[in-house]
Amino acid sequence: MIHTAYGGAACPGSGGPAAPLLPWPGPPQSRFTALTVANLSGGAHLDQTWHRRPRAGQGQRRNHPCARQWAAEHHGSLAAPVRASIGGYPIGTWLSALRAQAQVPAGEAGALDPDRRAALEAIDPWWAPSWPVEWQRTYAAARAWWLACEGRVEWPALPAETEFEGEAIGRWVAAQRGVWTQLEEEQRELLAALGIVEDQVLAEKAAAKARPATSRADRFGQHLAALERFAAREGHVRAPRQHKEPADSPDGAESGEPVLLGLGAWLNNTKSRRAKLAPEQLAALAEVGVEWA
Repeated sequence: MIHTAYGGAACPGSGGPAAPLLPWPGPPQSRFTALTVANLSGGAHLDQTWHRRPRAGQGQRRNHPCARQWAAEHHGSLAAPVRASIGGYPIGTWLSALRAQAQVPAGEAGALDPDRRAALEAIDPWWAPSWPVEWQRTYAAARAWWLACEGRVEWPALPAETEFEGEAIGRWVAAQRGVWTQLEEEQRELLAALGIVEDQVLAEKAAAKARPATSRADRFGQHLAALERFAAREGHVRAPRQHKEPADSPDGAESGEPVLLGLGAWLNNTKSRRAKLAPEQLAALAEVGVEWA
């Protein structure tokens, strides 16, 4: 359908020989590379998985087909806005609530049912990313543009005003290339799969405006100290995903504004990178009371 819209003409910012269509990087590759609209509109097996626990309540038979339909109409992505609806069903609100449940450690009250998580991941492996869902939504639009152009996109030449399906992908791509080192490793892998790489000039300009860089080890120490303060105050270490904890450092003293650390997001990201943590980091987390460390 996208190809028909372009009539075979070259996409703005494209040129040169056709680049190979790269699969999703990382672990989700085997689950998502072959995803098609036909896959999304079928899924009898997923329906069986979804209805395994009928106690989920009214609407249980409807929400999962709606999720498949939304993804089929949005290039395989479930990064729906909160206010999104499909066929009268509030798909955005429903997905937002499930993303919140996905941040609750397994086995605790309010945690997302494993079967439901698996069913959603079968539709979109990145349905509940550790970064803002708005980022994932714009990425899905950029990927759809790239596919529509058959992989022949010169990203540096893409006009800043380029929009696709309501997303300002031109400005967004330029922004990602300028803050490359600030992105999560998985975000950089997703961008690299489309041929989007760091822009050194933009990166230098962004670095000149930013505070002095903090090493990964220092960031870990800052967040660990924040987690210790949170645990001492709250009596547990289950910081909500959106929770921000004031940093115990002089950063921001010149501007008079306190520095807030995204403690909840850091915990979630650190858990996803558990295999890459040093033994002493795991030991420090365990000492604070983090069960998965």
